[in-house]
Amino acid sequence: MADTEQASSLSIWLKRPTRSRGRAAIARLTSNGRKFAAKLAQVSREREARLFKDFGTADKERLNALLHQLSRALDCAEWDH
Repeated sequence: MADTEQASSLSIWLKRPTRSRGRAAIARLTSNGRKFAAKLAQVSREREARLFKDFGTADKERLNALLHQLSRALDCAEWDH
């Protein structure tokens, strides 16, 4: 199945992108789309569990805090140089 055919079976357009909205669009998941999203979320949780299986709670909390700090720094960074 082509990517566009698969995408159309997973969602329906409520509002397509327009010149005034730019690339913004509104879509709703179909029943197949909701099943796919649930499966994708489960696979993601399983991968995360495998990735962080050797991390303690404190390690995960520290990593999360550092990633938030990095995200804020990137938001405030001046990228003109």
